[in-house]
Amino acid sequence: MADETVLTDKGQILAQMSERRQALLSALDEAGPELIERPGTWNNWTLKDLMAHIIYWQTVAIDRLQKTIAGRRDEIEPAGDEDAIDRINEKVYRANKDRPLAEMRDLFHTTYLSLRTAVKSIPAGLFAESQPDGGFSVARTVYGDGYGHDEEHLADVERALGRTAGA
Repeated sequence: MADETVLTDKGQILAQMSERRQALLSALDEAGPELIERPGTWNNWTLKDLMAHIIYWQTVAIDRLQKTIAGRRDEIEPAGDEDAIDRINEKVYRANKDRPLAEMRDLFHTTYLSLRTAVKSIPAGLFAESQPDGGFSVARTVYGDGYGHDEEHLADVERALGRTAGA
């Protein structure tokens, strides 16, 4: 997420979520099932594993947003350092690697819709709140595990399609 632009306007956030998800879905549709399930298309893993990765982090965002809505921000745990995140990503891979592609596509769609619903339910003013000392931020969570994450991994799918450098 090199070009990090964390939006704080709810309408703009929802528009970016739509735009970036549509771009990612288009690229995955272009890749097709054979490429999506081919090992090595996302580092050592498959693009289907990438989908599981995105699904997982969106469920984390949904949980955080629901806790915010319920007034339970104090229960929100940081993901941890890079090593902790790598361990989580490895667990997500192992838990999902044998799931059928059709099931992953369904989860990819429904999790995204759940995240949109959670974003819509957050009062607009909470997106503009900044948290001191790197604390939980609604806008940063929706960016990092939502539209920014889709954008980041669109580049991976495009690499697998041979459209960008490093392919």
